[in-house]
Amino acid sequence: MYSYKFSFFLIFLSIHLNSFAQTPPPLSFGTTTPKQQIELAKIADRDAPAAIIYERGYNYYELMEDQNYIALRKEVHRKIVVLDAAKFNGSSIEILLYKADRAKETIESIEAVTHNQNIKNYVKASAIYTQNYNENFDLVRFAFPDVKDGSVIEYKYSIRSPFTRRFDNWKFQHELPTLYSEFTSKIPGNFEFRKILRANRPLDIHETKVEKKSFHIRGYTSASQGIETFAMKNVPAFKEEKYMLSKENYLMGIEFELKEMMGFDGVKSNYLRSWEDVDAEFKKERDSGKQLRKSGYFEKNIPTEILSIHDDLERAKAIYTFIQNTIKWNGEWHVFDDVRVKDAFKDKTGNNSEINLALINALNAANLDAKLVLIASRDYGIPTEDYPVLSDFNHSIAQVTIATKTYLLDAIDPLTPFGVLPFNDLNMRGRVMDFKKGSYWTPLTPHKKNVLYVNAKLKANNDGSFQGALNESYLGYLGTEKRREISNSSTTQNIKNIEMVNSNWELSEFNIDNVKQLDLPLKLDYSVTLETDIVGEKVYLSPYFFDLYIKENPFKLKERTYPVDLGYPIINTYLISLDLGTTYKLEKLPENKAIQLSDGAGVATVVYNQMGSVVNIRFNFKLKEYQFDPSDYESLKKLFQNVIDIQNKDIIVLKKV
Repeated sequence: MYSYKFSFFLIFLSIHLNSFAQTPPPLSFGTTTPKQQIELAKIADRDAPAAIIYERGYNYYELMEDQNYIALRKEVHRKIVVLDAAKFNGSSIEILLYKADRAKETIESIEAVTHNQNIKNYVKASAIYTQNYNENFDLVRFAFPDVKDGSVIEYKYSIRSPFTRRFDNWKFQHELPTLYSEFTSKIPGNFEFRKILRANRPLDIHETKVEKKSFHIRGYTSASQGIETFAMKNVPAFKEEKYMLSKENYLMGIEFELKEMMGFDGVKSNYLRSWEDVDAEFKKERDSGKQLRKSGYFEKNIPTEILSIHDDLERAKAIYTFIQNTIKWNGEWHVFDDVRVKDAFKDKTGNNSEINLALINALNAANLDAKLVLIASRDYGIPTEDYPVLSDFNHSIAQVTIATKTYLLDAIDPLTPFGVLPFNDLNMRGRVMDFKKGSYWTPLTPHKKNVLYVNAKLKANNDGSFQGALNESYLGYLGTEKRREISNSSTTQNIKNIEMVNSNWELSEFNIDNVKQLDLPLKLDYSVTLETDIVGEKVYLSPYFFDLYIKENPFKLKERTYPVDLGYPIINTYLISLDLGTTYKLEKLPENKAIQLSDGAGVATVVYNQMGSVVNIRFNFKLKEYQFDPSDYESLKKLFQNVIDIQNKDIIVLKKV
């Protein structure tokens, strides 16, 4: 069972002489790669299309004497051997350059070359492009020429940054296997960083030393600099798979957070603030905080019939539905800035935070206790818990308390019921911004009842076919998924989509209920005629002829080093009744089966029996838990495979009478 045990090693900045293993000297750019390294790369991961032979990052501060300011220099050197060019998609390189407040990072030098044995094909300066990526980044892009099996591509660049607090993090792990990855930091003693090694294994190399009084600024006392080198060898490729949170949570790397800086003028600045500091700033200065004071506007604009609902819960539900249907999400993400709730309400379209801040204002206008909650979406990374890092958040939702119960709400999805968080919000925890008592963490838990129930009752016709009714019922997240699927298609197309599941059946009398009643189960009812293939006098019939929730095993890795997070618990129940009448007699039923995880977190059962002329099948798949540790991966993988085998291999043998 999942308990988020992925290891973190904490390394404090306090400089002390320390060394284990030995740091190899930096490679010179353009040198020939030894054959031994290429052979090692080939066996590192035989499925990988390429391997990183060598990479080195080096960040240090430098004094720009002509302009009298300190800049941060960031250097990167990387060498990759291409093993299967047809499958390799890394021939194009992209480098992001940060920009803000009329300042920006610049590329000071860049070199790139393709090695094909003794032939070197350099990337020309004219083939290197810089373009605007978005409001915060420019993008430098280039492509390596003449890349084929056995090529070694190599590039090296240096960035000058005026943003001395944005030290950047370093990843030792990538989607390709890495033979050697090294990062060195050289930091003046008046900068104090918190460093976190995110990894499930220790470093292979960690060296620290001090260069005394090596950073000179005219007119000030010289500062000593701490030089620290971190390296890992033979780092496996990170292989993404279904049912995971952001890979940024699990890639091995070193992270830097500036705690404080002592200016050369003796003034100390603290950068790792407390949540109390953030609460105060958020309330007074951030756009989001200011936009929470618009309840008077919404009191005037919410329909009176909604505000006059006596029951608090029903009033909250009505307001949620009103905002959900009034303001359409424009697809943009903002959290702290560019938030204007009145404009979004007037225009009936807005970004994610505008919609949910409008919801909070509307709930408060209705005398309900609503608060802002900062979260990160599943693909964004889990927010740091120990101290505030506002860049960890990319979304804001609402919390409303009614009596003693709290509800988390996100109105940007028109298909999500009241009190149910959209799937993409289910990312461990969010920060409730309570400006009276102080902010606090709250768990982001899924809706518990997520059910697919199928009831099929078919009777054999004289011509050998089966005919009858099939009822499907979807609840919770499964209902949201199905609503989204059918809402994008016409009734005719929905029928065609279902008929495509099985070429041997034909649908009629198709009906859908509760499409817009989000708090009720979505129901699909239809009549079906199922043709059978008679071989001699026998029919080999698969009872799972309808659209199944689990169509394939999502777990295919030999080993998974990060947790499984399905998002929510699920229940699949299939009840199938086949009346053979006088058309068939039963020859053989599959065996009953029961498979479960050792701790009871998941179970799959199937029971086959015959009562008179009727064959009954009851299949049940249940996952009580939805988060699992890597140590549970193999058993979870086997459970899903057993489900697939039941659905694909269990055959009922009938004989024509």
